[in-house]
Amino acid sequence: MPRAAKESTVARQWELMRLIPSHSPGKTVRQLREALETAGYEVTKRTVERDLADLAGGFPLQCNTISKPYGWYWEAGAQLEIRGMDLNEALSLGLLEEILRPLVPSSFVRGLEGRFALARQKLASLEGNERAQWSERVRYVPPGQTFLPPSVLPSLLHEVQEALLHSRKLRVSYRSAGTDSDKELELHPLALLQQGVRTYLVATAFDYEKPLLYALHRDGPFLMAEPTENFVKGRD
Repeated sequence: MPRAAKESTVARQWELMRLIPSHSPGKTVRQLREALETAGYEVTKRTVERDLADLAGGFPLQCNTISKPYGWYWEAGAQLEIRGMDLNEALSLGLLEEILRPLVPSSFVRGLEGRFALARQKLASLEGNERAQWSERVRYVPPGQTFLPPSVLPSLLHEVQEALLHSRKLRVSYRSAGTDSDKELELHPLALLQQGVRTYLVATAFDYEKPLLYALHRDGPFLMAEPTENFVKGRD
């Protein structure tokens, strides 16, 4: 069997095991075939029957033969925890990944990297399937003129997110639009704001109470951004 076909069979059977319920009367071959098709695998009734027979030889699967149509289920207490991802989850994560990254602290995103990678792998394995191609057929376009996303240094975004997460001040060197000189500021981060493709930090400076927007995307807005001591909102 060619390698690609073998990998496709393994992926399909892995998905099939995830779809089998843990109790009687179980799911019929027809129900499992429909669920597989929803998950992106176009199969015949005969293919599902053959897969179930193969899997039953090595896994604790049962077939409820009391009445037709027969149902398949895991033996009591024997259902395996099969890690994986269905097509709906893969599509959702693929569409959300780009939007989430600027708004979620990198320490949080690291916990999702495995899921993002699994989503990409899932969609790639279903290349040619019309459902898996959905993410290629939709785009979010903000109102007004569309701009190319400006560059934000990953290290800068990390420092800002961590300061916001842990309620820390930021000592920054900031250059306002239309000027060629930098100002040393001590900021109290309040929120991150994503406006279209642009990212802003909402913060108060020094002892001022009025929050302002500080752009992360200008060329060299934060020449230095480092957290200082913790602060309690409203007072040092």
